[in-house]
Amino acid sequence: MLGSIFKNSVIYTVANQIPMFANLILLPFMSEFLNKHDYVVYGLVLAWIGAVSVLGNLGFIVLFQNSFFKDKIGFKEDWRRYLGFLAIYRIFYGALVIALLYAVFRDKIPASQLPWFLFLIVAPVIFFDMTRTVGMRLCQFRHQHRLVHISTIVTGVITVSTTFITIYVYEMHYFGWFIAQFVGHAFQFLYFAHFLYYKEKILPTFNVDIPFLRKSLKVALPMMPSMYAHYLLNSSDRVIMDLYKTDEGEVGMYNVAYGFATYFNTFNGQVNTVISPIYFDMYAKKDENAKYVVRSLTYLWLGFTLSGAFLLSLWSREIFSFLYARNTDGLQEAYKYSVFIFMAFAYRPMFVASMDRAVFLEKTRTILALTTAAGLLNVAINVILVPSMGINAAILSTFVCYLFLGFAGFYVREIKQYIELNYRPTLVLLLILAVSGIAWFSMDLDAHYKVGISLLLLLAAAIAYFSKGKQMIALLTQYRHP
Repeated sequence: MLGSIFKNSVIYTVANQIPMFANLILLPFMSEFLNKHDYVVYGLVLAWIGAVSVLGNLGFIVLFQNSFFKDKIGFKEDWRRYLGFLAIYRIFYGALVIALLYAVFRDKIPASQLPWFLFLIVAPVIFFDMTRTVGMRLCQFRHQHRLVHISTIVTGVITVSTTFITIYVYEMHYFGWFIAQFVGHAFQFLYFAHFLYYKEKILPTFNVDIPFLRKSLKVALPMMPSMYAHYLLNSSDRVIMDLYKTDEGEVGMYNVAYGFATYFNTFNGQVNTVISPIYFDMYAKKDENAKYVVRSLTYLWLGFTLSGAFLLSLWSREIFSFLYARNTDGLQEAYKYSVFIFMAFAYRPMFVASMDRAVFLEKTRTILALTTAAGLLNVAINVILVPSMGINAAILSTFVCYLFLGFAGFYVREIKQYIELNYRPTLVLLLILAVSGIAWFSMDLDAHYKVGISLLLLLAAAIAYFSKGKQMIALLTQYRHP
């Protein structure tokens, strides 16, 4: 089971995150042509678009999914109606994005470049993204993952090549990222348009059926608060720093640190996609040992996640020094801000352990409330502390709110009642806090001390394996997930 989980997680990540890994490889070569302002612009574009992205499809994605699984033959007629409505709606949504970006960036980008800047960002939003998203979902629903992987690999090659040429060769700075994304999205649009419109004959219909539309919106719109809560947790801090006119250098450094930590969180998310179905399979079994399998798997996942976050934090200075060795704008110093972001992303194993059981039992109202609370808490901390603490407030809010999201379920009765075993959440939370403190105080030590600390971690892992790990793995090997 463990080998399968790791293999599938790696394959899934590599197949879907090729642009990310390739950019990471090429970053040392491109870093001398990037500066803090580039990261400010790029990070703020993502944050401000994220602020309105929940309006992009009005929650209709859940309707595509539901109609497919309820009627795998007749779903196409509903999809045509959804696509027709969204095609019209996205024009108005695109106008909103243009107005927002113009208001935010008119003083940050030269006037001669602003029209091209807006075009590169908004054209995919209006014309490309919905076709790409719906086509990809249909492939996934039908388990035609090979089609998705082919498109992803080709898109990755195109995007990375364009990024390298525009930044390294033509020194176009942040424009290189947006040109590369435009080209990549254009290719995926053509790829999935051929699949969706030509092969599957799912062409948008523009005959507006008001009763059908009203019924659809009643189902889709309630999904929007949950989607927006994730945005508040992930990106609102950069928007708030921008609104408070936080020093541009700090915002750029935060975007560098957060962006690199996201690589770690992305891989952990892919592990999540492999492990969650196993949890659900265990919950469905009428076997007393199944709940122990879930807890054992959670603890092993937590051990790998916490160890990975600690090692990345410990060696962050050396990693950033390598990645930005050629940079002359001081981006190497962003490592100081990455430690608590890495450690915050260790929340996921405990979050999944507490929430998946409730999801399986369809007790989701409290989960929505907790997710929303984490997002609002993130906003509150930033609004109160950013004026006086700047980037440190954003780091604090990220750390506190992700840990809140990871552990709140163990203390809320509506979730706690469905957790069958004691996961010792207080002890685990204290462990994460302690490891975070050690990482913070160790990140500036000389390399030979870090080698010693890393070896001590390996020794601790060996002790944990022989004391408890072997029993957990023995339990897991009794079960095989299909």
